[in-house]
Amino acid sequence: MCRSPEPAATKNGTNNHTKTLFGKIIWPLPTFVVMALIPLLPQSFYLNRGLTVWFHLMSVVYLLTRSPFVRKVLILQGAAICLGWYTAIASDWFVDGTFCHTLYRNMPSSMLSYMVQDQPVGDHGEGSYIILNTYSSWAMKTWSHVLDTMGHPGLAYLFWRLHRQSGGTLRDVLTWPVIVFTWHFSRTWSLVHSYYNTGVPSFWYFGHDVY
Repeated sequence: MCRSPEPAATKNGTNNHTKTLFGKIIWPLPTFVVMALIPLLPQSFYLNRGLTVWFHLMSVVYLLTRSPFVRKVLILQGAAICLGWYTAIASDWFVDGTFCHTLYRNMPSSMLSYMVQDQPVGDHGEGSYIILNTYSSWAMKTWSHVLDTMGHPGLAYLFWRLHRQSGGTLRDVLTWPVIVFTWHFSRTWSLVHSYYNTGVPSFWYFGHDVY
């Protein structure tokens, strides 16, 4: 007696189940596996890079692991970075009387040359510069603000929205394990860069080598 062909719905269901099972096996990855792979990255990814870059690398860790704890750390770290960064931007305006010079001067070199021109020693003093006002510079300034918004408050807000969608609250973020890990994360950045650039480890690093 001939066996009737298997219904298409069953085949599709089996295929979908196989794909789902395979997806669960390869993603999300265990957090300890991803963290163990980080030292294998080229040193240029994390040495002499700002804390924001480490924040972005931690964001990649979250995307690979989908760890709720890492997400909470990113929310708190992102808020702290935004507070520090925009305090520096405000200092430009209220202390130095300039607008976002700190932002423009910390853009990648491929953009920097369109916005900032360093002055030779003797013209306006050592370390002086001027902000250019050309069509190209205004285009790069606009792009600088777009990147700044996406990379600082935009990313922090994204993680907050994901946290809220999963039923999380602010109380979940402001817990001692999250606070302590976030503090150690930022201090590790300072220890690494102070030792790398000065040979003396310090919990607070103020060097310009990271920019």
